[in-house]
Amino acid sequence: MEIEWYGNSGSDKHRGVWNSQYDKSANSWDISYVVPSNSTMPVFTWSIYGRTGAIVATSDDPLNQFC
Repeated sequence: MEIEWYGNSGSDKHRGVWNSQYDKSANSWDISYVVPSNSTMPVFTWSIYGRTGAIVATSDDPLNQFC
């Protein structure tokens, strides 16, 4: 929810798209949040591992690492 607020705040509002894909080789879900426009908002990505429950931010953006 915080990421959606970040992408829709201020005068430069953009609707983002959540995506997910299961990676069988890693036993993880790869999740992303992308704004499909010319926005300067970064792409946010995570991997969620089913066996351990670990959530790993996979983007280099500092805000993504914080989330």
